[in-house]
Amino acid sequence: MQTICANLIESASGRAARQSRATLAASTRRTNLEETDMLNNNSPLESLAAFAIVFATGILSTVALGKYIEKVRRDAQNAASGAA
Repeated sequence: MQTICANLIESASGRAARQSRATLAASTRRTNLEETDMLNNNSPLESLAAFAIVFATGILSTVALGKYIEKVRRDAQNAASGAA
């Protein structure tokens, strides 16, 4: 029984080692050109749209933060003048 288990473990570890060597060999066959081609699959219009959305969101959040700061200052001044 022990020899059967040992043989199973040995064959499984050998299979895993062969698979990892095959994976490594396949990954090293890729060229730099193939890797960069996979990264650049967006159209210029999609990139422009994403930039416009982020830019508009930045402007909106800046305006909202400014309004919030004004409100907090106003509330602090009203609390200070009411306490005095």
